[in-house]
Amino acid sequence: MVERKRLEIGAMTMSKGVAAKMRGAEGRSPFVKDVLTAMARYIASDWGEVSEEDRQTNEKAIEHGGRVFASYTADGQKVWVITEADRKSTAILFPEEY
Repeated sequence: MVERKRLEIGAMTMSKGVAAKMRGAEGRSPFVKDVLTAMARYIASDWGEVSEEDRQTNEKAIEHGGRVFASYTADGQKVWVITEADRKSTAILFPEEY
């Protein structure tokens, strides 16, 4: 069995918009649950709602280096998760904040 490299995510950050929505929800809304679920999926290399090309790019990036990108829906809103190529940080943000 071939062992696959694990995605290192570095320091987790979130955009001002995502942070504000998380704070406003005070942990009780579907948004908070959905973001936490998205992060668990991301760490497990489930890239969510991306194209096949993006999936393949992510797989290559894990093996050989490069940025990793995923997209999920959290309480009806699209959220992106991006790990930088140097693996020092991963950000959760709304697409319009990119």
